[in-house]
Amino acid sequence: MGIYTKTGDRGSTATLSGDRHLKNHPLFEANGSVDELSAHIGVLRAGPCCLPALPRFAAFLERVQRDLVPLGAFISSGEASYLDSIRLGPADFEALIDLVLQHHPIDGFITPGANELEAALHLTRTVCRRAERRLVDLREIRPDERALRHLNRLSDLFFALALWALAPFDISFP
Repeated sequence: MGIYTKTGDRGSTATLSGDRHLKNHPLFEANGSVDELSAHIGVLRAGPCCLPALPRFAAFLERVQRDLVPLGAFISSGEASYLDSIRLGPADFEALIDLVLQHHPIDGFITPGANELEAALHLTRTVCRRAERRLVDLREIRPDERALRHLNRLSDLFFALALWALAPFDISFP
């Protein structure tokens, strides 16, 4: 199978459902942001800042990353059943957020850059927020709130994990 089809050479491409739109259509903006989020999570997983010392964290990030595939399929197709295969969700994220905030209460504004992992987590959080904003742009054609809730809570989790990266403690990641 080839990687190029030449069907997009004039600036349009097809969704998973087969509809063609210009490449800057809000559907592709949202899906591209989710794809970029996955790439940032991949950088976190592969980065020298954390993985050899934190294999459970890396495995958790991979599960989060894999759950972005059905989210992207939902965005591309409009088929809400894709969202049923997401394994980690808001309740999992909230449990981790609450645990981190018990150890690292928020006491003011945060300026990223204390260490490589913390900065990378904040960068991933901002990309996740962008994906969330792009999904809001699609509410009329992709009205399932589960996708929006997932990204909203996931970005909250990346904020909490950035706090955790300031002084990591042992966490049993789901």
